[in-house]
Amino acid sequence: MPPRRSLAVVLRATDFGELDKLVTFFTLGFGRLSGIAKGAKKSRRRFGTNLEPFSLVRLHFFDKEHVGLVRVDQCDLLASFQALRQDLPRLACGLYALELVRELTAERERHRELFTCLVRFLELLAQVGPRGPLVVAFELKLLALLGFEPQLRACVGCRQELPSGTPAALSVEKGGLLCARCVPGVAETIPVAGPTLDTWREILHAELAHAAGRPFSQAALAESQTLLPRFVEVHLGRAIRSRGFMEEVLCVR
Repeated sequence: MPPRRSLAVVLRATDFGELDKLVTFFTLGFGRLSGIAKGAKKSRRRFGTNLEPFSLVRLHFFDKEHVGLVRVDQCDLLASFQALRQDLPRLACGLYALELVRELTAERERHRELFTCLVRFLELLAQVGPRGPLVVAFELKLLALLGFEPQLRACVGCRQELPSGTPAALSVEKGGLLCARCVPGVAETIPVAGPTLDTWREILHAELAHAAGRPFSQAALAESQTLLPRFVEVHLGRAIRSRGFMEEVLCVR
């Protein structure tokens, strides 16, 4: 059972028995992993506060069968993102991002680009705060990297390309946009303004920091905050629990 190591973000940590902790990580090299940190509740030298959510660590672990729980041996703290724990709006947005990654990724399925995107999101959230565009950009990029993004370039009905600035109807069930000719007969479509769609297209091809600094119209931001969570719910089969907490803290309706 050789030791393994990887960069990792702590997604969640809970008490496990009297002395141990059950920790879920999103790792660069192995995807989402869960493991037991023996004696973590008493060993300040080995773990300290390095198992708190948001922490970017170098994870050392043992993986006997390559399935199930790993044995966490050590975590070297690289970045704590302490600012996220000291500010309620930052905390709420950060917990939402962690839950998205935890619930939408498969165990032990490696996603290097998503790992990089998550770390960059936490860095920006700590630096610039919980701007609406930053959360929207992370949602879009997460959906895209996992293969769940809505089809935004062409009608999912007739496959005809949708020009820039053109409004369309969004069908969550069909996974993308419908042109005016294809909307009739499709249940539960939602109209989306052309500028909102153009904003989404730009975000998907931009670095996360650019998206965080991009000016959003109130209409585009409101549409994004309403529609994108629906895509998440369709693929997950339920709502993300921390979404309600984030909306309450940020007064998003």
